[in-house]
Amino acid sequence: MKINTKALALTLGIFGAGTVLLVSLLNLASNSYGLEFLKLVASVYPGYEFNGSFIDVIVGTLYGFADGFLGGACFGWLYNFIADRKGI
Repeated sequence: MKINTKALALTLGIFGAGTVLLVSLLNLASNSYGLEFLKLVASVYPGYEFNGSFIDVIVGTLYGFADGFLGGACFGWLYNFIADRKGI
């Protein structure tokens, strides 16, 4: 059985973007919420520093989408590659 790689990539992209967006917006409302998560995200995404501005929210959301999309595409491709191998 094959996985729809495009659907998986879009799903994980939307999930990644939504996670960063939700935590970032909640952090703007309450400065302590999700701070450690946002520091972790900032340590992984080059050029992203969460300083509590709306521009940071947008940049982090775009990074979250790109990260989830590429991860989903790689996972889907690898799964389909392994599933197509005979004898497995």
